[in-house]
Amino acid sequence: MLITRADVKDTVGRLYKAGKMFPQRDRANAVASGEERVKLIMSIMKDTIDTIADIFVPRRIGAERWEKATEIAILSSEKTISPALMATALKQAETEYVQQNITANEEAKRQAVSTYSSEDNKVLWEWTRRKLAEGRTFSDYMPDDNTVSNYGRKIGLTDTEIMKQKSILKAYLCDAKFAAVNKCPIGSKLFVHQAGDGKMVKLALI
Repeated sequence: MLITRADVKDTVGRLYKAGKMFPQRDRANAVASGEERVKLIMSIMKDTIDTIADIFVPRRIGAERWEKATEIAILSSEKTISPALMATALKQAETEYVQQNITANEEAKRQAVSTYSSEDNKVLWEWTRRKLAEGRTFSDYMPDDNTVSNYGRKIGLTDTEIMKQKSILKAYLCDAKFAAVNKCPIGSKLFVHQAGDGKMVKLALI
């Protein structure tokens, strides 16, 4: 799910409640208390929401990534609500997500002997390298565990087979979602093979 103006409005409200200030606060401070001041504050809030929304909504940012950035912005030492504050928070959110992905892949590599063949592991690492080189925003397209499980069952895998091959399934579904959102060809193909009494999936990069 991508963010909308409503998400930006919610973020600005939460930042304000957390003690952040609007960039035009001097204008409000110059006005005496009363109805005129309230109207001015509401106008400033609307302008701030519109400015941030006009910048970030067209970028098709995922709601999960935006929520993480909002949490980071709330805790930031920066006191002014602005596009710069959210840009910095978004960058940090993406950096943290990529680091988590790298850590998870490193853990997967250590367990590769029992879970994946060396060929599968090589493909996963090459897939990650390519997506990072492309500047792929993983958090906007990576499927959750429920989506992976539903897709795995759809192609005939058991729950145990899905768990053992979750990283391969996630990589393919990430490519599929990216292609659907951006109206482009899927960057990989997924093949299902019979393996003994069960099934295995293989990822081929295009």
